[in-house]
Amino acid sequence: MTVTVFEDYACPHCAHYATEVMPRIVENYTKPGTVRYEHRDFPIPVSEEWSWAGANAARAVQDALDDAAFFEYTHTLFAHQDAYVDAGARGYDYLGTVAADLGADATAVVRAAKGGKYTPYLKAERQTGKDMGVRGTPTVFVNGTATGDPGYDTISAKIDAALSN
Repeated sequence: MTVTVFEDYACPHCAHYATEVMPRIVENYTKPGTVRYEHRDFPIPVSEEWSWAGANAARAVQDALDDAAFFEYTHTLFAHQDAYVDAGARGYDYLGTVAADLGADATAVVRAAKGGKYTPYLKAERQTGKDMGVRGTPTVFVNGTATGDPGYDTISAKIDAALSN
């Protein structure tokens, strides 16, 4: 059983999903081992700069550390989205500071964010989303089927229905 979500780091709806819905899915389904959770990047872009920069920074953290650090970094970015999306050039400082707090090299993360180190990967993820019918973010799939509504009750009902089959 897999829950896959396509998100844009500058999308306010994704910030709500990542801070309000995703933690409940993880707590109720992923931690018990019932569901595998996948994050996919889908820079719409909501912000031409920060959709790509946030995703590049997050992938740099994942590359430098591990998946757990990636998810923690991602959660922090969504929880404090205005700290980089609305901060102009200072937003890069925030991306680096959060990375350093997790143990990653802040300079390397900022370099990846500014230079687009992971952009080819991100574009491939985006194309995968398009091929699956993603048009906006967040878009959630349960075992490859779009849930429509990214709210917890809808996703939970889809997971429970799939588990009962």
